[in-house]
Amino acid sequence: MLQRLATALTRWSTRYVPDSWIIAVILTFITFLLAFFAAPGAPTPAKAYTLIQHWGNGFWVLLEFAMQMSLIIVTGYVLSTSPPVRRLLNWLAGLPRNPREAVALTAFVSMVLAWINWGLSLIASAVLVRAVARRQRGVDYGLLVCCAYLGLGGMWHSGLSGSAPLLVATPRHFMEQQMGIVPVTSTIFTPFNLGLAAVVLVVWTGLAALLHPRPEDTVEVDPALLAEPAVEEAGRKPAATFAERVYYSPVVNLAVAAIAVIWLIYNFGNRGFGGINLNSVNFLFLTLGILFHWTPASFLRAAAEGSGHIWGVVIQFPFYAGMFGIIRDSGLAKVIADWFTAIATPATPTRSLSTGTRASSTTSFRPAAPSGPSRPRMWSRPQKTSG
Repeated sequence: MLQRLATALTRWSTRYVPDSWIIAVILTFITFLLAFFAAPGAPTPAKAYTLIQHWGNGFWVLLEFAMQMSLIIVTGYVLSTSPPVRRLLNWLAGLPRNPREAVALTAFVSMVLAWINWGLSLIASAVLVRAVARRQRGVDYGLLVCCAYLGLGGMWHSGLSGSAPLLVATPRHFMEQQMGIVPVTSTIFTPFNLGLAAVVLVVWTGLAALLHPRPEDTVEVDPALLAEPAVEEAGRKPAATFAERVYYSPVVNLAVAAIAVIWLIYNFGNRGFGGINLNSVNFLFLTLGILFHWTPASFLRAAAEGSGHIWGVVIQFPFYAGMFGIIRDSGLAKVIADWFTAIATPATPTRSLSTGTRASSTTSFRPAAPSGPSRPRMWSRPQKTSG
């Protein structure tokens, strides 16, 4: 029954859910119409012209935030493709003793990595799926892929790369005048949030194992189709010139990493958990990526590959910012707040159930991660199956 429902939903979404940029455009028009009819002022051509000005004035408000989100993707890709992380993932892939353990491990690792960094989970989970499928006979490949998405589906926003809690913990964020700075100790590291994340991790890992189909219904993938591509030994390439010697030498990476580690010790030593924000998280993962790739040749090659996955963020976020400009400057934000105030009672909770703080109010304006074609194409569709 679950398989039939999943197939039906997949067929429906493929037919009717457009690309995420098109969704952003549709939401822009919805926001415009909502402000045109509901925001203060009569719905006149002059008001429409004013709303267009609000949209254009807000279009670039999220440039810094877009850069931060882009770096989460790039640093996650760089780190997940580094030799130490690849070796770790290959070792983990050899631990399961049967198909149920294989899908449970994939789900568990995906969610743990997503709590640490959703960009890391996005790519590393794909690497893990291929490694597990190469080693574990009898495992359902489609379920493996689904389990690899569990981190993005239910864990990432409660963790160290959650955009809303990290955004409001970052100095000079675009809503600082409205809500100030909210440290992660009041969001990510609250007992409720950590407890809920732990419950999701345990329950979903167990559920993933229970969902594995019977052997006669399992769809396997030919391991030959998932052969790991050969990685260029960049550090061993003969260097004929000074530029090439520097390019293939670990000296540059080690020097940068050493300086970066000193700053990280200073930041977290002085501020503790209060030093965790979007910038410091990106700084940490960029430092690890530089160190783990060892040479500029390896690091820059991975960074170039990872940069190809950020075009969705670059193109979409200005449209989200334009919507924010309309909501903020037209008075629509107050109108919406009044709607909720009108239906609220003294018993209405005022704290977020997901983070235990007012930080969740930013989710109204938080752009979602790109979906559909805007996301990295992580999965190679098997051309033939067996079993």
